[in-house]
Amino acid sequence: MRNIGFCVCLSFLAVLALSTSSKAQDDEWTGDVNISIGRRNLNPDNWKPVEGQTALGIDANFGKKEWPVRILLGASSSIGNGTVSDSGGSYDVEGKTTELSAGARVGRSYSGFTPYLAAGASWITAEVASNPNTSVKKSATDSFKPGYFITGGVTYRFQKIFNIGVAARYLGWTDVTLFGANGDADYIQYSLVIGWGW
Repeated sequence: MRNIGFCVCLSFLAVLALSTSSKAQDDEWTGDVNISIGRRNLNPDNWKPVEGQTALGIDANFGKKEWPVRILLGASSSIGNGTVSDSGGSYDVEGKTTELSAGARVGRSYSGFTPYLAAGASWITAEVASNPNTSVKKSATDSFKPGYFITGGVTYRFQKIFNIGVAARYLGWTDVTLFGANGDADYIQYSLVIGWGW
Protein backbone atom coordinates (compact mmCIF):
# COMPACT_ATOMS: atom_id res chain seq x y z
CA MET A 1 0.00 0.00 0.00
CA ARG A 2 2.98 2.32 0.55
CA ASN A 3 3.96 1.82 -3.10
CA ILE A 4 0.51 2.75 -4.33
CA GLY A 5 0.45 5.84 -2.12
CA PHE A 6 3.84 6.94 -3.42
CA CYS A 7 2.75 6.46 -7.05
CA VAL A 8 -0.49 8.36 -6.49
CA CYS A 9 1.40 11.29 -4.97
CA LEU A 10 3.99 11.24 -7.74
CA SER A 11 1.31 11.25 -10.45
CA PHE A 12 -0.53 14.08 -8.73
CA LEU A 13 2.59 16.24 -8.43
CA ALA A 14 3.60 15.57 -12.03
CA VAL A 15 0.21 16.64 -13.34
CA LEU A 16 0.16 19.75 -11.18
CA ALA A 17 3.55 20.69 -12.59
CA LEU A 18 2.29 20.21 -16.14
CA SER A 19 -0.81 22.23 -15.36
CA THR A 20 1.28 25.10 -14.04
CA SER A 21 3.63 25.01 -17.02
CA SER A 22 0.68 25.01 -19.43
CA LYS A 23 -0.40 28.44 -18.22
CA ALA A 24 3.07 29.76 -18.98
CA GLN A 25 2.80 28.36 -22.50
CA ASP A 26 -0.52 29.98 -23.42
CA ASP A 27 -2.50 26.88 -22.47
CA GLU A 28 -0.81 24.62 -25.01
CA TRP A 29 -1.29 21.66 -22.67
CA THR A 30 -4.59 20.17 -21.58
CA GLY A 31 -5.57 17.27 -19.37
CA ASP A 32 -7.43 15.84 -16.39
CA VAL A 33 -6.76 14.26 -13.02
CA ASN A 34 -9.57 11.90 -12.03
CA ILE A 35 -10.26 9.73 -9.01
CA SER A 36 -12.32 6.57 -9.50
CA ILE A 37 -14.31 4.72 -6.85
CA GLY A 38 -15.98 1.47 -7.82
CA ARG A 39 -16.46 -2.27 -7.81
CA ARG A 40 -13.74 -4.57 -9.16
CA ASN A 41 -15.06 -8.01 -10.18
CA LEU A 42 -12.32 -10.64 -10.43
CA ASN A 43 -12.58 -14.21 -11.67
CA PRO A 44 -14.50 -16.20 -9.00
CA ASP A 45 -12.72 -19.40 -10.04
CA ASN A 46 -9.51 -17.89 -8.67
CA TRP A 47 -10.69 -15.38 -6.08
CA LYS A 48 -13.84 -16.69 -4.37
CA PRO A 49 -14.95 -15.52 -1.75
CA VAL A 50 -13.09 -12.23 -2.36
CA GLU A 51 -13.80 -11.86 -6.07
CA GLY A 52 -15.83 -8.68 -5.47
CA GLN A 53 -13.57 -5.88 -4.26
CA THR A 54 -13.88 -2.17 -3.54
CA ALA A 55 -11.49 -0.25 -5.81
CA LEU A 56 -9.95 3.19 -5.53
CA GLY A 57 -7.73 4.74 -8.18
CA ILE A 58 -6.29 7.89 -9.66
CA ASP A 59 -5.30 8.61 -13.24
CA ALA A 60 -3.89 11.55 -15.14
CA ASN A 61 -4.22 12.19 -18.85
CA PHE A 62 -2.39 15.04 -20.53
CA GLY A 63 -1.12 16.28 -23.87
CA LYS A 64 -0.94 19.25 -26.16
CA LYS A 65 -4.22 20.45 -27.58
CA GLU A 66 -3.29 19.50 -31.13
CA TRP A 67 -2.42 15.91 -30.19
CA PRO A 68 -5.02 13.35 -31.38
CA VAL A 69 -4.39 11.24 -28.25
CA ARG A 70 -3.30 11.98 -24.69
CA ILE A 71 -0.79 10.22 -22.47
CA LEU A 72 -2.49 8.31 -19.65
CA LEU A 73 -0.91 7.24 -16.35
CA GLY A 74 -2.77 5.54 -13.53
CA ALA A 75 -2.55 3.77 -10.19
CA SER A 76 -5.21 1.87 -8.27
CA SER A 77 -5.81 -0.65 -5.52
CA SER A 78 -8.68 -2.85 -4.38
CA ILE A 79 -9.61 -4.92 -1.35
CA GLY A 80 -12.26 -7.52 -0.53
CA ASN A 81 -13.12 -9.68 2.48
CA GLY A 82 -14.97 -12.96 2.85
CA THR A 83 -15.32 -16.16 4.85
CA VAL A 84 -14.49 -19.74 3.89
CA SER A 85 -16.00 -22.77 5.60
CA ASP A 86 -14.59 -26.28 5.34
CA SER A 87 -14.21 -29.44 7.42
CA GLY A 88 -11.78 -27.62 9.71
CA GLY A 89 -14.20 -24.80 10.47
CA SER A 90 -14.46 -21.31 9.06
CA TYR A 91 -11.86 -18.60 8.60
CA ASP A 92 -11.63 -15.09 7.20
CA VAL A 93 -10.05 -14.34 3.82
CA GLU A 94 -8.78 -11.03 2.46
CA GLY A 95 -7.89 -10.30 -1.15
CA LYS A 96 -6.01 -7.29 -2.51
CA THR A 97 -4.73 -5.95 -5.80
CA THR A 98 -2.43 -3.04 -6.60
CA GLU A 99 -2.05 -1.82 -10.17
CA LEU A 100 0.05 0.63 -12.17
CA SER A 101 -0.81 1.42 -15.78
CA ALA A 102 0.32 3.51 -18.73
CA GLY A 103 -1.36 4.03 -22.08
CA ALA A 104 -3.19 6.43 -24.34
CA ARG A 105 -6.62 8.05 -24.22
CA VAL A 106 -8.81 9.50 -26.96
CA GLY A 107 -11.90 11.62 -26.41
CA ARG A 108 -13.79 14.61 -27.71
CA SER A 109 -16.00 17.07 -25.84
CA TYR A 110 -19.58 17.87 -26.80
CA SER A 111 -21.39 20.55 -24.78
CA GLY A 112 -19.43 19.68 -21.65
CA PHE A 113 -19.70 15.89 -22.09
CA THR A 114 -16.56 13.96 -22.99
CA PRO A 115 -16.93 10.30 -24.04
CA TYR A 116 -13.53 8.59 -24.13
CA LEU A 117 -11.68 5.36 -24.73
CA ALA A 118 -8.28 4.37 -23.33
CA ALA A 119 -5.98 1.37 -23.61
CA GLY A 120 -2.50 0.38 -22.58
CA ALA A 121 -0.30 -1.81 -20.41
CA SER A 122 -0.73 -2.61 -16.71
CA TRP A 123 1.29 -4.26 -13.98
CA ILE A 124 -0.72 -5.77 -11.15
CA THR A 125 0.18 -7.23 -7.77
CA ALA A 126 -2.21 -9.80 -6.28
CA GLU A 127 -2.38 -10.85 -2.64
CA VAL A 128 -4.60 -13.28 -0.72
CA ALA A 129 -4.42 -13.84 3.03
CA SER A 130 -6.26 -16.21 5.38
CA ASN A 131 -6.96 -15.08 8.95
CA PRO A 132 -5.53 -11.68 8.00
CA ASN A 133 -5.92 -10.06 11.42
CA THR A 134 -4.55 -12.89 13.57
CA SER A 135 -1.19 -14.33 14.56
CA VAL A 136 -1.83 -17.37 12.32
CA LYS A 137 -2.14 -15.28 9.18
CA LYS A 138 -1.04 -16.99 5.97
CA SER A 139 -0.60 -14.95 2.81
CA ALA A 140 0.60 -15.26 -0.77
CA THR A 141 1.64 -12.45 -3.10
CA ASP A 142 2.53 -12.32 -6.79
CA SER A 143 3.97 -8.94 -7.76
CA PHE A 144 3.70 -6.70 -10.82
CA LYS A 145 2.46 -9.19 -13.38
CA PRO A 146 1.86 -7.65 -16.82
CA GLY A 147 -1.45 -7.34 -18.60
CA TYR A 148 -3.43 -4.94 -20.76
CA PHE A 149 -6.40 -2.69 -20.01
CA ILE A 150 -9.26 -1.13 -21.95
CA THR A 151 -11.34 1.65 -20.41
CA GLY A 152 -14.40 3.48 -21.66
CA GLY A 153 -16.47 6.17 -20.04
CA VAL A 154 -17.98 9.61 -20.14
CA THR A 155 -17.40 12.68 -17.98
CA TYR A 156 -19.20 15.97 -17.68
CA ARG A 157 -17.23 19.14 -16.92
CA PHE A 158 -18.90 21.92 -14.95
CA GLN A 159 -17.58 25.26 -13.78
CA LYS A 160 -14.93 24.76 -16.51
CA ILE A 161 -12.74 22.67 -14.21
CA PHE A 162 -14.60 19.91 -12.31
CA ASN A 163 -15.33 16.47 -13.79
CA ILE A 164 -17.93 13.88 -12.85
CA GLY A 165 -18.78 10.73 -14.76
CA VAL A 166 -18.81 6.96 -15.00
CA ALA A 167 -16.37 4.42 -16.43
CA ALA A 168 -15.98 0.72 -17.15
CA ARG A 169 -12.57 -0.96 -17.24
CA TYR A 170 -11.35 -4.38 -18.32
CA LEU A 171 -7.98 -5.91 -17.41
CA GLY A 172 -6.82 -9.04 -19.25
CA TRP A 173 -3.90 -11.32 -20.09
CA THR A 174 -2.63 -11.47 -16.52
CA ASP A 175 -1.08 -14.56 -14.96
CA VAL A 176 -0.60 -14.86 -11.19
CA THR A 177 0.32 -17.70 -8.83
CA LEU A 178 -1.05 -17.72 -5.28
CA PHE A 179 -0.52 -20.55 -2.77
CA GLY A 180 0.95 -22.64 -5.60
CA ALA A 181 -2.16 -22.33 -7.79
CA ASN A 182 -1.99 -20.68 -11.20
CA GLY A 183 -4.71 -18.17 -12.03
CA ASP A 184 -5.20 -14.59 -13.11
CA ALA A 185 -6.03 -11.13 -11.82
CA ASP A 186 -8.25 -10.22 -14.77
CA TYR A 187 -11.26 -8.11 -13.87
CA ILE A 188 -14.15 -5.96 -14.98
CA GLN A 189 -14.63 -2.77 -12.99
CA TYR A 190 -17.43 -0.19 -12.87
CA SER A 191 -16.65 3.17 -11.30
CA LEU A 192 -17.84 6.63 -10.44
CA VAL A 193 -15.31 9.22 -11.64
CA ILE A 194 -14.68 12.61 -10.05
CA GLY A 195 -11.85 15.03 -10.69
CA TRP A 196 -10.70 18.21 -12.33
CA GLY A 197 -9.16 19.38 -15.57
CA TRP A 198 -7.50 22.30 -17.28
